Amino acid sequence: MSPRPPRTNRQEIVRAAIALIDADGIDSFSMRRLASAMGVDPMTLYHHLPNRAALLDAVVDELWSSIELGEPAPGTEWRESLAGLAHRLRGVLLEHPRLIALVGTRPAVTPHMLTTIDRVLGWLDRDGLAPAEALRLLDCVTGYVVGKVQGELRRPVGGPGVSVDTALEGTDGTSHPHLTRALATGYGWSPDEEFARGLDAMLGGWGGGPVPPERR
Repeated sequence: MSPRPPRTNRQEIVRAAIALIDADGIDSFSMRRLASAMGVDPMTLYHHLPNRAALLDAVVDELWSSIELGEPAPGTEWRESLAGLAHRLRGVLLEHPRLIALVGTRPAVTPHMLTTIDRVLGWLDRDGLAPAEALRLLDCVTGYVVGKVQGELRRPVGGPGVSVDTALEGTDGTSHPHLTRALATGYGWSPDEEFARGLDAMLGGWGGGPVPPERR
């Protein structure tokens, strides 16, 4: 009698997929490779998830579920609440750099993501932001986080090209006067600082304003 195949469940499949993409990247990911890594028949995966796209959406949903969102303390201003979400999302993406493209391009319709969005919108509504304006702001904040982290990691599509240091060696005050001056007068690449300052600028400059009482 042949041994019974190992049992698995949906969550195990999703977590194994995250581990495989973390290790090898999304380009080489397939249901067959995942099944091999898990030691199961490929059809076992399809019993829980109908196709690769559904699995990738589940991966994104798992990442969103890992973002810890505590209820803001009484008196917390909405900008502070959104900043907390942004920093937590950035932390998750930095832990899974090869999943950033999925988070940035898969539709924002997974269960945990929709729940997170609705919860944050509730905070913003409570603080007086008009619902539609709050959603626009949240969309901009998440887009900023995904794009900024992707730029921070410096993982160019198609493989590495000319390094930043090598490219800058060919510049001087004659060819690139403004860039040279910026580099010579205190600029230093600091991802954490740039992320925080950019986020503060976005939140501080958002002009949606509170919703008038008659519209609430």
